[in-house]
Parts: sequence; structure tokens; C-alpha cells
Amino acid sequence: MEPHPAVSDAEVEAATTRLSITPNLDVPLSGEALRQVVSIALTAAAQVRQARLVRADGVAFQIGTTFSTGPALWRCTDVGTRTLVTVRIDKVIKPRPLGESQTWATDQDAADPRKLPGWLNGPPYALAEFCFDEQDIKGVEIVPRDKVAVWDPRPQAQV
Repeated sequence: MEPHPAVSDAEVEAATTRLSITPNLDVPLSGEALRQVVSIALTAAAQVRQARLVRADGVAFQIGTTFSTGPALWRCTDVGTRTLVTVRIDKVIKPRPLGESQTWATDQDAADPRKLPGWLNGPPYALAEFCFDEQDIKGVEIVPRDKVAVWDPRPQAQV
């Protein structure tokens, strides 16, 4: 089966409306029209429509985006319209069970989560998730995928 060309949200909405107002598909839609609607529906289902948060300077954040806040490296695990949910990926920070101290459990001696992919499997994640809002992301720096494995907070260590 050939891959379908991309379709816009407007085309998907029009096809959905066309199907929803057609009580009997045998009467109002010709075979060609039905094939067109089904093709659009299949294409829409195959397309990954992932939410993105775009900063004022045009930098886009989506699930999987990695960024630095200076001393820490973060990966987006979820994207809202004005917030990001992230995990810190340069150091293991685990959430504590309810009822324990309100501080985060930081395992300073643990291996780097970037080198043990099991830490980054989720959701749910074994690492604590943190929320960044529009104000928080103004000063962060995107880290390209090829630099994530060698990222270090010290400027001279950047490769």
C-alpha cells in the first residue's frame, strides 16, 4: 500500500463532517467520494500530530526535546499549551512517596540516566517529573540530539 500524502487539519475536519452528516453512506456519497474520505481518514490516523510549545523567539519544544538550564539537562516528556513536563536526564532525581519529607531524593552516586536507557522509559518515569512554564523556558538552551550524550554543565567540557 502506498503511503498517503499529508493532509491538513481542515481536510480532516471536512471529511469528518461529511461522514457525520451522511446518515446513509450508500446514497449521498459516490464510491469516489467515499474513497477520498476514507483516504483522508487513514492518512490522518497515520500522521503523528504532536503538541508543540513555541517560544517567542521561534524555538519549538515537543516531546523528546532536550534543553539545558545551565547546570542541568532536561528532556520534555509532555507538552501543554503553555507548559512543559520534563525529567532531568543528567542526574537521577527520584520522587519520594507521599508522606515522606517534601525534599526530592537525589541519588548523587547513581549512574548517568543517559547511559542507562531504562531510566528514560515512560510514562510513567522512574525519574521525578518537573513542570516548566512559559517564563521558565525563556532562558533555556536547546541541546541538539548529537550533543546530549556528551553534554556537561561546564562550558569547556562541551564537545
